[in-house]
Amino acid sequence: MTPRAADGGQAHGAPGTGSGGRPDARHPGLPTVRRQVGTGGVLASVVATVNLTAASGAVRFVYPVTGQPATGSSPDSAVLIRAVDAGGTVLDEFAVPVRLDSELEPGDEQRGLVSAVLPLRPQTGALLLVVRGQVADTFRVAGPPPATRAIRPLGTHGRQLQIAVEFERALEAGHNYAVQVSADGGRTWQTTGVGLTAATASIDTGGLRPGQEIRIRVITTNGTAVSETTSDPVRVEDAAAGPA
Repeated sequence: MTPRAADGGQAHGAPGTGSGGRPDARHPGLPTVRRQVGTGGVLASVVATVNLTAASGAVRFVYPVTGQPATGSSPDSAVLIRAVDAGGTVLDEFAVPVRLDSELEPGDEQRGLVSAVLPLRPQTGALLLVVRGQVADTFRVAGPPPATRAIRPLGTHGRQLQIAVEFERALEAGHNYAVQVSADGGRTWQTTGVGLTAATASIDTGGLRPGQEIRIRVITTNGTAVSETTSDPVRVEDAAAGPA
């Protein structure tokens, strides 16, 4: 999975909180369908930035995935992802590939990206990013992710449809969410943002025609479990008109 940011939200840092404003009157309540998944071991997409020269780095997000093969081991890699339980006992250790920046000049620090799909056990409590033998960052698995109470279209700015996401409780450190859009009644979905934590997000409507109906899905995660919420159909032209 390739990380994309729709609203500048970060997957690793202080979470945002939902607002409690009045729902859009043209879409009363935006009824939702909720589904809890991810109660056992999972495959998780782990994305991190690393600096091999300085032996530093940061975990950008951890997100459960399905239908993807696990990343093969890279025995000669200088970067490891170490899975530990709540007490710090090592469960697994993965040597992961690093994709170095393509525009590095001679003498530049070796900076790059780790993007790996890893099998995580149910008892995983944290992931340690280890660069050249040094623990550079730690991603701690938070408590169960909150369900989404409402998804409210706020209006458009250029090609960007702004939405407000209201959660049943505040996001914790380690929680983040993804936004997906379907223009065919939920048969297929396009991811428009992952690793988000702010109370608002943006959806690019450039590929949609005026009057087209879309569904918006918000997937909240703590890295190993998810909560999904899908909106009722929203007309692009209605959303563009702004709240009533």
